[in-house]
Amino acid sequence: MPLNTRLQTDLLAAPKAALWPGLAGLLPFIAGAVARWLLPAAASDWAGFALLAYGAVILTFVGAIHWGLALGLVHARDTDGESASIVFGYAWSVVPALVGWVALLLPATLGLTLLALGFLVQLFIDARLAAVHRLPAWYLALRILLTSVVVGCLLVALPA
Repeated sequence: MPLNTRLQTDLLAAPKAALWPGLAGLLPFIAGAVARWLLPAAASDWAGFALLAYGAVILTFVGAIHWGLALGLVHARDTDGESASIVFGYAWSVVPALVGWVALLLPATLGLTLLALGFLVQLFIDARLAAVHRLPAWYLALRILLTSVVVGCLLVALPA
């Protein structure tokens, strides 16, 4: 089955309780990217910062998924939480928050670029996570869709 057909099939299997909030979360990215191009300079700068701040928050959110999964593994396995995958989950979960914070401290162009890279790295880590922990196929399909739109919006907003 071609990759795009497989992603579509997996995405259609996503629970609506996960799909709709994920898609709704794209609205500020889309609005921010469009506003960067359509608004006058001062308002465009504000829209760029709003996009940057929202991106930092969402990057933190997707990183926190790893903390939750690690905590769930500790509980499910009734373990002390020292296995490599659990330790990695806790450690990695804070990296996206740190990247988002640094992005907020940079000029808009550099911050938006750093966020785009952060989302791409996060997707790579999530693909590894999905394979190692055998997460449902819809999870990675949804992450690919959301990350593609997010990175596209961040990059579109760069030259504005």
